[in-house]
Amino acid sequence: MRHFILFLCLVGGIAMAAKPTCRLQQTIIRAPEGEVLELMARGTHSDAEVSAQLHQWLREGRAGMLSDLSALRMFPDKVVAREGTDFMWWTEEDQVLDAPTALYPMNSASFFVGSVMEYDSDNHAWKGSFSPRKPLLVYWPAVWTRQAAPKLDSVAQLDRFEQSISNKVMVPLSGPEVLAVFRPADRFEQPADAPRWLDVMEIATETEDHDLAAAQPSHQRVVAMGFAVPDEWTDELLAMHHEGGDDRILNRLLDEVKAQRAVLAMFGVQRVQGDSNPRMRSGREHAFPAEMPTFPSAWSAILVGDELNVSGAGSSGLIEVSMRSDLLQPPNATFPLALHRPELVMFWPEPATAAFRAWLKVPDHGAGLAGIMRVPDYVPLPREMSDRRTMVFIVRNDLQGKPSPPPQWKFEGLEYETLVYEIDAADAAKYQDKSPFRDDGALLAELQKTTGEGKARLLSRIWSVGDVHASQERGYVAETDGRDEAYPQQYRPTAIMQVFVGTDFNASLVPVAEHSNDKVQQFSGELTLVHHLAQPRIATLEQQLASLRETAETPCRQRFHELKWTWKKDPATGRPAITAGKPYCLGVQRDTDEDGVSKCHVAFVWVRPVK
Repeated sequence: MRHFILFLCLVGGIAMAAKPTCRLQQTIIRAPEGEVLELMARGTHSDAEVSAQLHQWLREGRAGMLSDLSALRMFPDKVVAREGTDFMWWTEEDQVLDAPTALYPMNSASFFVGSVMEYDSDNHAWKGSFSPRKPLLVYWPAVWTRQAAPKLDSVAQLDRFEQSISNKVMVPLSGPEVLAVFRPADRFEQPADAPRWLDVMEIATETEDHDLAAAQPSHQRVVAMGFAVPDEWTDELLAMHHEGGDDRILNRLLDEVKAQRAVLAMFGVQRVQGDSNPRMRSGREHAFPAEMPTFPSAWSAILVGDELNVSGAGSSGLIEVSMRSDLLQPPNATFPLALHRPELVMFWPEPATAAFRAWLKVPDHGAGLAGIMRVPDYVPLPREMSDRRTMVFIVRNDLQGKPSPPPQWKFEGLEYETLVYEIDAADAAKYQDKSPFRDDGALLAELQKTTGEGKARLLSRIWSVGDVHASQERGYVAETDGRDEAYPQQYRPTAIMQVFVGTDFNASLVPVAEHSNDKVQQFSGELTLVHHLAQPRIATLEQQLASLRETAETPCRQRFHELKWTWKKDPATGRPAITAGKPYCLGVQRDTDEDGVSKCHVAFVWVRPVK
């Protein structure tokens, strides 16, 4: 026999009953990357089975407990549990021109380093975070060039490391659940040959209301991955996809990672329930000068690590997955400031990243290919990826609980394929023809034949079910404080501009009418394809000083070898809409390289409904 005690309190003459007590627990377990990858991405392991395996590894000493927080929730209030240290650091300094080697702190901010668990009963928001290490003190050069003998000094700033998740969770839970899986926020600070780990954030509840716990709705465990593979695998992997073999693709990639022929370059796991839209971040908050970069007075920060956002399947049955990952610790660009003093320099971080955003229907306990693209040769990569420049993005979905209802709309998304060719300038006119009767399929067939004969060259190929991106962010001097007649051999940049150099594709197309999936033929919307031919040649110190002698204030204009195609459905053009399964010529772009050689490039795109 069960006994219940009912607590009543009177508020304004209304009787209110307290909810049953519920203990919330949040743990973070660090385990070997390869074994967690197999556990999450292969087979049909439930959250309970994953938890049992993790705790078995703990008992065997193969995994470690990084954090263990718990709190008792007795009333529908916000629950907060945390363990760690509060830090304070300066966020803005004042430049004193009478003493230009001095900075005086003006504003500061505090932040917490440790483990945090928060739960808000009003909106069922669960927020968890963990810092795998203390902040890192980073020194930036500080040089005031408006004097005869500039002194090289330094300014310190703190970089912090954090793994965080914000999600919607209905409690109490029916059992232990995986809330998120992170790559460690400090992974780039580890030696190259160090063991690779993954951190699993697990949540659990204990309650006397067992009926409520058992009645919790089902949820999805979504695993987002990016693999770096050799270029020659592209055709084989796409053939497997077109045969309906996305599960085979994932298993093949997992086998290749174990055999060290492929590299796991991106990874993240989230729990998705209904419209929870979880947001996950793991990495180093890398501070860099936001104002006056040669003598910093204010700071900004970039996340060096991973970001993963997922929206659960709605009425369409599509999952939206958006992921961005840094491919290596950002190298610093070095900007010399004085001809006669080579040690006087300014630094600027230039991260290299890969990203994808996909809308795809992934079956329960199945995989869905999200994209394949090649990282351009000029984008820096870690050593293990140097001969594996093709990125394969793939998503796995594991249902936890009752089967998902069938989608109300049969349309299951679109897949895109783009090709960029370098062609002879004499052939450009045929691709610029705007006639509505132009046969783009015949043009592409002829171009592919020409390519086989060595008269044209394929520069870029992308396949995706959404947006894909691979680039490096380059910095260049966009503003100075002008020429100083007293010190003509040195100058002071006051603003740095950033540009992404690489390959980028994004699309937002929809069917022009409501058709069943096998009858969708034409689409409206917009798509954009950008491809840079090479890294820009950033202006040298000599060029900057020469420009200042001529213009007094204007720095060198920076040139970027960018090819950009944009398509937007517009009936006034007379061109037909993009039709399913047929190549569409996006047109010709011309560019002149650094040696003055003019080149022509043409791009094609296919759009197909996902089957």
